[in-house]
Amino acid sequence: MLSLRHIASILLVSFLLTSAAFAQKRDTHFPTDDEIRLVLTQAERAVNEYKPLLGRWEKTLGKEGAEAVAKDRETLRGIDTGIIGFRKNPQAFNSALGFAFFEWLDDACRNALLSSLSASNTAAVELIDGDRVRRYFEK
Repeated sequence: MLSLRHIASILLVSFLLTSAAFAQKRDTHFPTDDEIRLVLTQAERAVNEYKPLLGRWEKTLGKEGAEAVAKDRETLRGIDTGIIGFRKNPQAFNSALGFAFFEWLDDACRNALLSSLSASNTAAVELIDGDRVRRYFEK
């Protein structure tokens, strides 16, 4: 016969197991199709705003920046490919492909930051030297 102590122990253990199972289900939440589509839309907008900046950056740097811009364009092609693929099958985002997609987004973000920082430094040096200012006023 089970004593009150045994029954209480069994109830406690079953409560803990149920709580642990419930907590596991909450921790393994994957994004829904709507959430994935939202990320894709935001990524697409960011890429579309970044592409013209690459052209301008390449024009500004000339041959020196061509290699850096080529790598940025390759990253953007990967992001574009990911967007197209995930629009067809949103749940593929919940795999290693989704992780790779976020790595591409992170690379593009970091490259944009480095490009803008470098452009700001170049502009500051040229303003201090007066090169660009003279060119605009001479026209």
